[in-house]
Amino acid sequence: MRILICLLVALTLTGCARRARVFTPIATVPVQNDDEPPAVVQPKAAEVSVGGRPAEFWIAALKDADENVRAGAAANLKSLMAESVPVLIVALEDDDMQARMSAAKILEEIGPEAARAQPALAKALKDSSEPVRSGAAAALATVGVNAEAVAALQSALQDESPHVRGQAARALGYGGPEAKEAVPALTDALQDQDAKVRALVVWALGHIGPDAHPAVPMLTDALKDNNEEVAFNALEALGHVGPSARSAVPALAEFIKRRDGRFPASSISAFDALGNIGPAVVPALLELIKVPDTDVRLAGLDALTVALQPADDDSRAGPEVIEQIAQQTRTAIPAITALLKADQPTVCQHAAQALGRFGPASREAVPALTETLKAGEPRVRGAAAEALGAVGPEAKPALAELEERSKSDPDEAVRRLAAAAVKKIKPDDAR
Repeated sequence: MRILICLLVALTLTGCARRARVFTPIATVPVQNDDEPPAVVQPKAAEVSVGGRPAEFWIAALKDADENVRAGAAANLKSLMAESVPVLIVALEDDDMQARMSAAKILEEIGPEAARAQPALAKALKDSSEPVRSGAAAALATVGVNAEAVAALQSALQDESPHVRGQAARALGYGGPEAKEAVPALTDALQDQDAKVRALVVWALGHIGPDAHPAVPMLTDALKDNNEEVAFNALEALGHVGPSARSAVPALAEFIKRRDGRFPASSISAFDALGNIGPAVVPALLELIKVPDTDVRLAGLDALTVALQPADDDSRAGPEVIEQIAQQTRTAIPAITALLKADQPTVCQHAAQALGRFGPASREAVPALTETLKAGEPRVRGAAAEALGAVGPEAKPALAELEERSKSDPDEAVRRLAAAAVKKIKPDDAR
């Protein structure tokens, strides 16, 4: 019998390419209220077939004692993508744990095309087997979540298994803003005793984004978590929450100081999101650019330019915000200017570029930028020339050096950028 199943599984994959694939789609029950979606009726094994084989055939193969038979059936079902979903839905309720586990794993690999399996996966979150519950949560992370799945995943955050709780948080995070109803449950889960679960809960809140603003106080507290991953995930999550996280800025600045320059490479990407908080986050970012590490400084500079967007290009625009941007820009420019003398040429280059983005507001940096035109690295000299051009007419004290560079700098790109800057600083002479 096992040999026969092996042969049939192998033949089915090639046969599916030559003949029409037959399966019974999930039926829907008509409803009287047009405002409500049709109820989904889960298929029965006898009603379902795929690749010319009934559900019983596939389920028997998924729980076969022979690993090769199981692997062959899984590969075939995965290759059939959405067409295999009805069979996998049936398999999620089979008496055999192996069949249920395999079904959840295949649905995870199929991803969004298995969206019709969301109700079955939500139900599987209450399975008696921990691996099946965990697999169902992992599948929902790729398949997607609807309101029913979000509700079930919230309940799964209280599962006895930390692995299930973590996978549930992960699935809610992948749901993004669609999972915003889970914010209160995720906020409560920040007190989970398992550090890996807390790290995933914090990550999930960050991926929900601005709608996770009620969790800001707890996320701020998470910056003090003894687990490094939890703390850095909290930092990044606060950035993704955006302007509503401005109350966390003092704690963010303190967190950066407390690290005393010790930042693991894996944490650098967390800083990129901080600029989303807006001008209020500048004090924390000024602490960040003091860190000697090149990558940390670059991340801080990039975040500063996001936080201090020009007022006429600011999506958060309002009189108070515009004034705060101007005020914080004046505060940030001296600290950025100081980086023109950094030991790392890449930091000098990025500092000059940041000053250029602030345009005329960087007028007080003109002497330092003029001096930077004499730097050893062409890319640094070029960035300084471009920044002086962006400052405009108020960079006239730099004209003599720029004109000299436009004629005699050994690098052609620097000569070109210096000449362009001269035209911007004295536009009347360019006519």
